[in-house]
Amino acid sequence: MADANFLSLTRLPLVSGTAADALDGTGSIALSVRMAEKYFGRRDVVGQRITVRLQEARDFIVQAVFETLPETSHMDVDVIVPFDAYFASGPDEIRAIPDDWGDPISSPMSA
Repeated sequence: MADANFLSLTRLPLVSGTAADALDGTGSIALSVRMAEKYFGRRDVVGQRITVRLQEARDFIVQAVFETLPETSHMDVDVIVPFDAYFASGPDEIRAIPDDWGDPISSPMSA
């Protein structure tokens, strides 16, 4: 999960798509080259639909593909969805992002 500005701020090298639009809206998703090749067999997948299970299975449209990060990177990421998509209970309804994530051990997010 990431803020809509994540790709612009981190400057992950994009293979296709634009950082400004990649995480715009609840139906957008960005994939690493590794994931694009794993699920589609190629890296030119902007505009393709992929189903991802967050709280429930949902369809997303690939808006960007970024270079797979090296194993030595401090970030370990292959799939990025916007915060709004994660907290959506349905395609047309958004729940508020929590102000406090609470204790990670007792948080419902830790299960």
